[in-house]
Amino acid sequence: MRFAIFESERYSPHMSRMRWAVLVLILAMGGPGTRAQSPCEACVGGHPSEDTVSAWLRSGEPRLVAWGATFALQRKDELLIPEMFGLARNWSPLPRQAVKADGGLRPRTDEEMQRGDAMAAVLDALIQMHVTLDLDVLRLLAADFPAQAIVMAARMPPEEVQPLMMEWLALPSKPEEGRPNASLRRSAAAMLALHPAPGFAAELMRGTHAWMTLAVTTPDGEGTGRTSVGDCGAGAVRAARLGWPVLNGYGVRESHHDDPAEILIPGIDPIRVNRGPQVGAGCGFGVYLNDRQRGRLMAQMLGIAPKDLAWGQHGVIRITYQSDAQFVSEVQAKMEAEELAMQDTLQTLEDKGLITGAERASALPQVEVWAWDQRSTEPNRLPQPAFRYANIRWNDGENSWEFDQTW
Repeated sequence: MRFAIFESERYSPHMSRMRWAVLVLILAMGGPGTRAQSPCEACVGGHPSEDTVSAWLRSGEPRLVAWGATFALQRKDELLIPEMFGLARNWSPLPRQAVKADGGLRPRTDEEMQRGDAMAAVLDALIQMHVTLDLDVLRLLAADFPAQAIVMAARMPPEEVQPLMMEWLALPSKPEEGRPNASLRRSAAAMLALHPAPGFAAELMRGTHAWMTLAVTTPDGEGTGRTSVGDCGAGAVRAARLGWPVLNGYGVRESHHDDPAEILIPGIDPIRVNRGPQVGAGCGFGVYLNDRQRGRLMAQMLGIAPKDLAWGQHGVIRITYQSDAQFVSEVQAKMEAEELAMQDTLQTLEDKGLITGAERASALPQVEVWAWDQRSTEPNRLPQPAFRYANIRWNDGENSWEFDQTW
């Protein structure tokens, strides 16, 4: 019936080439509605029975599993939760994506993508039906479905989820072979800042790396400088598959107060979650735990405005060079003030019971001092100041620490 008008005109000599092209295109696409056409052709009213949905969930065929999860959610059938919980608990993580010679990642195979899409449908149903998974299951799912794991973790009692959050916080700062650790680390830090676990404040301080950039000019030189910091992220977008249900993906992001998306984790910079088609199954990119965010979370824990954190907030500092001795003395004085400010923060954290006395010695942030020599008429290299503190280092432009500036 769908193609009746074309059928009646198939042999008409007046049929244009354009109309033939339209017919071929529609047939190639499978006709209108095929993307969301249920595999249950004989179901009464198009709605499968509970037994049918259960059989789909147990089929092991990704497309049927996705349909089973979709109908389980539509029915809000709690009797099907054990089937979906079992699928999540027995998830076999996708293979790591090897790095190619050009630096890119090996693309997923179609089989891998289908498995991922099916599990995305299952997790969507579990989330929307407010099912809580245990920590071992979240630990298993997090690498392939970070956003979904974050949503589920944020709904759990803080004291129950703290051990997993400390694990996420300790993940490598760069995505490891395509694993999106960034959003897991940032979300874990946001949750722990609201309900600090033992060792969290010390780890947050210890993992912070502050740049102090010195713009060095001569008394008659102007000199200019600027810095910028920015984070961005994008979730994978995947078109709907033929014969599959519409999949709802999840994404987490840090945004402004007027963002309509649901606040998942409150705090100084709330983390929000959005759900919908084309958000990208398993997508979790978009939030990052960089040094700026560490400082803002620290200010939140201290109950102060970020601008009142007396260290690591300098941007570019201008120094007028007059002599080697004057330059060294001025830099050392600035570093002494920086160190004392960090020590004051540690003392406040200890007074609040957020760190222990034993943690203080190893909790100091790392500071790298970099001189931007703008002296156009001075041929001599700037002298290297000596610092009394092991956590402060001079960057001579050739040797520097690898700082957590982006991820």
